[in-house]
Amino acid sequence: MFDSTRHAPPPLVQAERHYAFSLDSLKALGYRWRHPELMPGHVHFPVLEFFKARRHYSHYWIVEYDVGFTGPWRLFFHLAKRSRADLIATHLASRSEQPGWYWWESLQAPAHEALPDPLYRCFAPICRLSNPALSFLDTKLQAGWLGHQEVVLPTLLAHHGFQLEDLGPAKSFPSTTPWPWYVETGTGEDGQLNASSMRFKPPFEALGTRPLTLYHPLKTPSAHTPPGLLRLIRRFCP
Repeated sequence: MFDSTRHAPPPLVQAERHYAFSLDSLKALGYRWRHPELMPGHVHFPVLEFFKARRHYSHYWIVEYDVGFTGPWRLFFHLAKRSRADLIATHLASRSEQPGWYWWESLQAPAHEALPDPLYRCFAPICRLSNPALSFLDTKLQAGWLGHQEVVLPTLLAHHGFQLEDLGPAKSFPSTTPWPWYVETGTGEDGQLNASSMRFKPPFEALGTRPLTLYHPLKTPSAHTPPGLLRLIRRFCP
């Protein structure tokens, strides 16, 4: 996916299958916005726009350009196909587990609804959403739900019968795959992920040595991308 708000897709992107969106196209979705820009907190909007334009896929993988993997991606996606979860992500946790996480207060319900309890968060530079989950989220956002994507997605899905699954050792929604796909070394109550292989910062200069492991953010020369390239959606249909 390419954000064409300020730049047209360059030849490198145009040579590949891609989907271009803009702030104008996202605002036409009819969702509430926390602020006028895409980031932070609105990066689920392009995914939902793509879904509404391409509804025929069973699942939608979102992989940010700076996610690295110490193994063949084909193996990762093949094993993940076994999961029936509607949301697969990293660092799934409840508010009671990480009460100091920064984005809890971003979640807002429409005037006629109350916030559910408990709230859940995730970290989603790589994640998978099912077709029914995206359809449900589109309905909820159009009804007025608002929040950073890392709290609004898992919270709404968890409280409406959808299945969540972590890609690693999270306690709330353990993985069904035989291998923890990222390293988690004691996330504290503030929700900071600095010691994990999947984290916001600091960046990695190179992939780690643990096999079959996800790393983010990987800031190497090969990871540099044209301005506006936000996320790559890979579609795999069982």
